[in-house]
Amino acid sequence: SSSSSSSNEQEEKRRCVAREELSYISNVLEEDGKNYHAWSQRQWVMRCFSSVEHLWKDEMDFAHSLILKDPRNNSAWNHRWFAAHRGTSVAISLHAATDEAEYAIQGAEIDPYNESPLRYLIGIINEQIRLDKVAAMDLVNDAETKLKSMSNVLVPDNQTQKEHGEEEETDEILAGVSSNLISAQIDLLQAKGDVESMQQVSHSSTFFNVFLS
Repeated sequence: SSSSSSSNEQEEKRRCVAREELSYISNVLEEDGKNYHAWSQRQWVMRCFSSVEHLWKDEMDFAHSLILKDPRNNSAWNHRWFAAHRGTSVAISLHAATDEAEYAIQGAEIDPYNESPLRYLIGIINEQIRLDKVAAMDLVNDAETKLKSMSNVLVPDNQTQKEHGEEEETDEILAGVSSNLISAQIDLLQAKGDVESMQQVSHSSTFFNVFLS
């Protein structure tokens, strides 16, 4: 029918406008990946065209490309969150949260001293706990195991460096483990309500801080 055809044409025009605007903003962010105004404009555009589902998948890919370019670009991680939530404050599904948690863990494994993926991980997990703590426990336990594994691998390697006289580099690495990985581990234990383990990890953090001072 003519009304259906007109509706399709309008939708296609909307998509063209969205693509053009997003392309322009992409060029700006290629030059300055932390341009606050560009990110704010991009999110405004996405909210205007929120009904165009495939654009959200494209935004997830776009955020990923910026994270690959600069894994410590917190603006790109923030946009990943925005896109995963379709620009809303509604919690994502447990299935989607599992994917996002794994994405964040992979980012932390690449650079364990990068705070951005660890904060993203804790944000995803805390949201699921608020939604359904019991259902979120497998997600919490999996993240806890993987972060603990990272810490266990890093500390012996740092000790080996110290034995070879690379004390300055070792101090920097230990500081990173303390401020990022240990902090994330404490957050996970707090989410579980595991006070005893949380105190043990906190004690380890205090030990590292004293060691480095």
